[in-house]
Amino acid sequence: MSRLNPSGDATVSLKADEELVESFDEWVEGSRFDSRSAALRGLMRDATDRPLDTGTPLVLPDDELLGESYRKLCRASTGDRVIKHERARRVLVGGPENLSKSDVLDVVLRPLHRRGYLLRRANRYGGTAWKLVGWDEAEPR
Repeated sequence: MSRLNPSGDATVSLKADEELVESFDEWVEGSRFDSRSAALRGLMRDATDRPLDTGTPLVLPDDELLGESYRKLCRASTGDRVIKHERARRVLVGGPENLSKSDVLDVVLRPLHRRGYLLRRANRYGGTAWKLVGWDEAEPR
């Protein structure tokens, strides 16, 4: 059950064992989310498949690295516009910028996510994948 606070947002509380909360907090630290609450809201959006406020990008990123990286991800993704995190890292390593696997998240994936080109997906086993947004405009199949 939730209750509305003065800002009109619902406040939700839940009980979970301490180990689960600590594990989730560690996951949050390595994710795109700034806080536990932001992560829970994001996961709730993912679970309900509600579009984020960013909308569908209609043009490729104006940054050359991000635009080319997005095209590479489009070509390497599955028919449902999803690419597993590890595959995305392998696809984006190297190139003229000589990106390392450890650079890919901060230099490419997170900026594309913040700009609305990627949605982060997590499964119950801790795996991460990225759903591409604006697919049709970037790379027709």
